[in-house]
Amino acid sequence: MKQLIYILSLLWLMVLGCEPIEDFNHNPNNVSETHPQYLLTNIQWQAFQVEGVSPLFATRMLVQTDGEDANQYYTWNRGDYGAYGRMKDVKKMMEEADRLEIPAYKAVGKFFRAYYFYNLTLRFGDIPYSEALQGEAQADAYLAQALVALSQAADDQAKIERIQMQKYLRSFLQGGWTMYFENLRTNVPGFATTTGSKRPYRWMYPTGEYQNNADNVAAALKAQFGSDNDDTHQKTWWLN
Repeated sequence: MKQLIYILSLLWLMVLGCEPIEDFNHNPNNVSETHPQYLLTNIQWQAFQVEGVSPLFATRMLVQTDGEDANQYYTWNRGDYGAYGRMKDVKKMMEEADRLEIPAYKAVGKFFRAYYFYNLTLRFGDIPYSEALQGEAQADAYLAQALVALSQAADDQAKIERIQMQKYLRSFLQGGWTMYFENLRTNVPGFATTTGSKRPYRWMYPTGEYQNNADNVAAALKAQFGSDNDDTHQKTWWLN
């Protein structure tokens, strides 16, 4: 009898200690709802921090006449679309303002949204606006395009090529030379070349290697290419 009481007591404690499994998916340090004032602090800091004179060149407040600054002209790598990521915080603050019925924070959010779009337009010209910040709806619309959707690919090889194309587009100018060599391996996307031109396939060994490690450089070239010709147009083993 005593043993039965112990078992029943244990089962009762287990029932009392049970929690809905959904509760385990909630991280108290990464909440989905909060007061907009906690979002506003970071939004202000991100929006108005100034590092050097680059923002002044980008907005044409300064013009450099003794040389060229990447932020003065529309050149590669002169900026990015990181402001769209920061505007997600602004959007969330406005949503929380609606939820808690605090219109002041929504008004502040509209100011920051206009501020970011204004500066993006100064830097890049025409930019996504009406469809910006729509999250999953925008992603679904992109993935449904005829040239993107896997369901519209002719065969499995075409599906692989579409995945490789999206990887290339996502990583373009984001990882140094990574996507250039990835393109050499997959040939996706295919780039046209002029008659007689050749694409470089590898780096030459640096001068320091020739000065300090010449014998091993010669052996490596011979093992890879059958000669001592350190040519950038020779294909390495992973491209053959």
